[in-house]
Amino acid sequence: MSRKLTMLKKIAFSSFKISPTFRLNAKQAGTFGVFSNYLLNQNNKFFSTNIKLYEGNISNAMNEIHQSYNKSDFAETQRKYDHLYNNLFRAHFDEIISMKDNLNSIIETTFNHIETIQKHFAKEPSEITFPLYKAKWGAGNVYQALGEYEEAEKLISQALKLLPKGNKDDGPRLKINLASILNYLGKHEEAFKLHKQAIEEIGPKVNWKNGMETASAFHEMGEYYLATDNNSTLRAIQCFEKALSICESFYGWTTPQTTKTALILSRLYLETNRIDFSIILGEKALVGVELFLETYDAEVITVSGAYLARAYEKKGFLPFQQSTITRVYNILRRKKSETDSNVYLRCVFKLENMLGACRYMQGSLQIAEQTFEKLDQLSGTISAEWIEAEPEEARFEIAHMRYFNGACKIGLGKYQQGIEELQKSKQMFQTLLRSDWVGRIDELLNEAKVRLATENNQA
Repeated sequence: MSRKLTMLKKIAFSSFKISPTFRLNAKQAGTFGVFSNYLLNQNNKFFSTNIKLYEGNISNAMNEIHQSYNKSDFAETQRKYDHLYNNLFRAHFDEIISMKDNLNSIIETTFNHIETIQKHFAKEPSEITFPLYKAKWGAGNVYQALGEYEEAEKLISQALKLLPKGNKDDGPRLKINLASILNYLGKHEEAFKLHKQAIEEIGPKVNWKNGMETASAFHEMGEYYLATDNNSTLRAIQCFEKALSICESFYGWTTPQTTKTALILSRLYLETNRIDFSIILGEKALVGVELFLETYDAEVITVSGAYLARAYEKKGFLPFQQSTITRVYNILRRKKSETDSNVYLRCVFKLENMLGACRYMQGSLQIAEQTFEKLDQLSGTISAEWIEAEPEEARFEIAHMRYFNGACKIGLGKYQQGIEELQKSKQMFQTLLRSDWVGRIDELLNEAKVRLATENNQA
């Protein structure tokens, strides 16, 4: 038994397919920046207070703005516009959606008012506190939040052109904003250049005001390196490390951006065999996931926990691996009501699959076998749709389950049943072209057949 357990400790359990949020490829046009943009909105929402905005409030705000404008109180008009667009950008997504029908007219009115005010103060530029470029920037952010990226790109580009040449603070931030939008639209090369240019312009002058955008730029550059060049993992890690350093320095773990970067960096540390760093970041990131649970879907939560559990397994800390899986399972349960039932069951299957293997490696063969038997029953319910949606992932998980189910049965002396399960697993791994697993199965099969033959001869 100890020989088999030692052998199995070398097996890579985690078959979790990386979400586009964490691993991108060139074919996935438009995946860059989506999560970053969403989280930037979430960050603004987190730091704002009492800014619930809905139809009635925005109508009242516009009425007050019109009153100030009609009285030629342009200073107050600008102040109110600045406040309005800050709140629009920070508003909850569903609240922005509810105002979508009126936004075009609001934005058009804004531009007309601000253009008139700028002409009025042409000889007194210091009186212009909410210039047209800020109005365009704010409007672009609103369209970005609505998912209208082409309109957002147009407005942010216009804002950049209108930006006074002497403004060295807002320029880099606008470029990063535009780059994130371009990434979503699949214009990755252009976005990368903009990010790089913005970071060079900011230089060492990173502060709490531009830190979030700077961290986002480094993060998206890291995603770019991962997606476009298989030999750039080190560059990607360096970008993510810079992003995380900025986030921790200025915002701590009070923002989803910190957690988002930590999650992917933890995975990269695991894949480059920096296990201790992976565990430290993975633990912090999991706390961040719990703090901002609404930001993450069930699949991201499952993947995140799986990497931390995998890191503990590689260190040989199996009890910590088991407790991590249980902890993630409990977090996942809090997302059950808002998750598609099939997606939720897939996540449960993955976690239970890893948990069963962990129990097997700790020598709890009967408990592990019970886990895999339940998973076998569950697979009959979800496998068809899962295989259709994610064929490689589904087949790997089922093959993994059959492998360990077979290993448990052999360990418990149920040789014939174990051999049958291993043979089924082998066929699936052969289909997946996973020769590494096929080799492990053959080794265990040969050992089981020898034991079965010996048992039959003794009988």
